[in-house]
Amino acid sequence: MAKKGKAAQRWRRIRIANGYYDSGGIGTIHKRLGALGFKKYSDYLASAHWQEFRTKIIAKRGYRCEICPASGVKIALHHRTYERLGNESEDDIILVCPDCHDRIHKSERMGGKGGLEGALKRVMQRVAKGRETA
Repeated sequence: MAKKGKAAQRWRRIRIANGYYDSGGIGTIHKRLGALGFKKYSDYLASAHWQEFRTKIIAKRGYRCEICPASGVKIALHHRTYERLGNESEDDIILVCPDCHDRIHKSERMGGKGGLEGALKRVMQRVAKGRETA
């Protein structure tokens, strides 16, 4: 069952503003996934291409969060953009710990300016100012 009410409408507007949906309501990510032959994002993340890219990025940058000083924790690769999904550049990705990854997506859901990149900047600023710690 779909979400109803003002909160659901706000969430849909946020997702549209952040590029998840085009004007026809079809997800940008899903378009890219379909063009690559994947039905789900999780299938793409399990692909040999992504696993090789992930290993390369972590080896090059180190196994640490690029927002806070966390190391020795599980590291996620966060997409700054999905425009080149399947052909990501190193600049499209940031390495984050689970806490910072959650903060980025929470900030995005709150609907601040700048979409995903704005959420990332806000989290980085808060951590740098010491208002949030890993």
